[in-house]
Amino acid sequence: MQDELSQLWESISRIKELINLLQKYKSNKHYKQKYGKEILQLNRNYKFFKVKVMETDKPSLIKNLGQLHSSIEIILSGKPYKNKLNAIKELELFWPDLEIDILEINPSKKTFEIPKEIPMNEQRLDLEEAIRDFNSNGYLSTSVLCRRAYEGALVTAYKSIVKNDPIEDVKCPHCKNTLRKSYMGIVKLHNWAIANNLITDKLKSIGYLISDLGAGGAHPPLTDFPRDPEIAKISILTTIAILKLIFSKLKELE
Repeated sequence: MQDELSQLWESISRIKELINLLQKYKSNKHYKQKYGKEILQLNRNYKFFKVKVMETDKPSLIKNLGQLHSSIEIILSGKPYKNKLNAIKELELFWPDLEIDILEINPSKKTFEIPKEIPMNEQRLDLEEAIRDFNSNGYLSTSVLCRRAYEGALVTAYKSIVKNDPIEDVKCPHCKNTLRKSYMGIVKLHNWAIANNLITDKLKSIGYLISDLGAGGAHPPLTDFPRDPEIAKISILTTIAILKLIFSKLKELE
């Protein structure tokens, strides 16, 4: 949870900086656009952090969440910049209490670290759940969740770059008329990511591996798919590596 708290504070700090700039350059469209994006990011980061806090069942942390919530609501609201800066000032005094509370949580054994390049989104939650399953000996579900995380990252990248859903026309092989619309699927999305340089040549085979291991865990094959911790571990490590690459590339394209 320390990573999530850090991301939350980074977002709040950027908003403070942008408010100061907007107060100085009131008609600057560039700062206004960045401010709007940062508000959306803060809203997202906070909601994911809130879920994590509620899962801890730690009374003092949940109590502190109430104070955090009040300040975040002001920052996200349409109130004047002065009110928002005051809320951020209060958070600056209050923040160490949150950090201490989180440090005092007895974490479960941390087998893997999710890099900060992977943002607080659905794919990060999939990875976290995969790691929890791995630590609980749920090796098949680990591989399935890793495939889900990777496919979700590909869909996110496609929507971000193409500005459309990953849907393609299915045409009649004879008359070439469109029969229906169809979701591209993980393999075609993986190939699209390679073609658009989101995935390097060194990592392109990893995408197929994640897909195959996830499918093996989800669908009973003709021969038993092994409930093997080493295979599950490979699923997590490869997924972390390729998601870090994809989201780093997307950040560069912003």
